[in-house]
Amino acid sequence: AVKIGNPISWKKSIRGIEWSRGVVEEVSEQQIMDAKAMVDQAGIGAEPASCCSVAGIKKLVRSGIIDKEDKVVAILTGSLLKDPDAVVNYHLGKLKGIESTYVNRPIQIEPSLEAIRKALD
Repeated sequence: AVKIGNPISWKKSIRGIEWSRGVVEEVSEQQIMDAKAMVDQAGIGAEPASCCSVAGIKKLVRSGIIDKEDKVVAILTGSLLKDPDAVVNYHLGKLKGIESTYVNRPIQIEPSLEAIRKALD
């Protein structure tokens, strides 16, 4: 993802896009958070900004630029621990302007091993 505003590495980004004959796509906050939730479901702990790549791939597949049979790599470098509030608030439905499409609501249990076992059953 290239930072909004005046990115430091925009010239390198342009060179990389041109060299690879790549494309640039814009994704919404909704698309980013939905991609983030899907990445979470796969057991990967990445911050929302890292999930821009997944959101972009999904959008490019829907538009036909990337074929469903193509092999694609998304690099997610930012740790989940950079923005844990975004994850919790997404699943609680508390992110302004974002619909929690892939909600996985947290549950509250007693702090005991038995309660954990019961919740996992």
